[in-house]
Amino acid sequence: MNKKYVSLAGILLMAFALNVAPAKAEYGFSGNVDARVGADGVTTVNVNGLANPATGGVMPIKGQFKVNTEENAKLRAEMKDDRAEYKDDRDEMKFKIRANIMMNFIQRTENLTNIATRVKTRIAKMKAKGIDMTVATNFEAKAEVSIAQAKDLAIKAKASVDAHASKDEIKANFKAVKDALKQAHEYLSQAVQEIKSKVEVKANTSTTVNTNQ
Repeated sequence: MNKKYVSLAGILLMAFALNVAPAKAEYGFSGNVDARVGADGVTTVNVNGLANPATGGVMPIKGQFKVNTEENAKLRAEMKDDRAEYKDDRDEMKFKIRANIMMNFIQRTENLTNIATRVKTRIAKMKAKGIDMTVATNFEAKAEVSIAQAKDLAIKAKASVDAHASKDEIKANFKAVKDALKQAHEYLSQAVQEIKSKVEVKANTSTTVNTNQ
């Protein structure tokens, strides 16, 4: 249980024990006591098992819990502030997590861009050696398109985060970036595999020619 609730309950119980018992004796009541606090902070205590019918069984105690009511209002205000502060902390944490995801997207995009550049350079070298790089070139070109899409989608995703868009919108934007990056990675992998296979074919062909000679 929240410490503030425990504190409030303790205050009410202590005040009730200290003030109701003497009042019962003064008014000549016996039996069970039911205390009710009004909106104005005035508490009325009803007694079961009427021992003093002259008062109708109702014993008003003016202002007895007035301090407790004010304390309750204070605690409620503090709890409201705590909830607001907790929400602010949670929102800040979400923003930081999403910002980290964005940084990861940017880093992956840069990495894939660098890989694409190296693959393109490798293709050019293989072409210079007379090796057919048509398929590898197509894969590399597709990878560049996917990388460009990922960059544009990352900008859109960042804008949605900065604008505190809905969770579903941000999630959808993140997925779009991830899919584009994944596609670019696959295209580059296929380009590399194609280069390797062509190089192996070229090497095997050269070995065969040398053997025949």
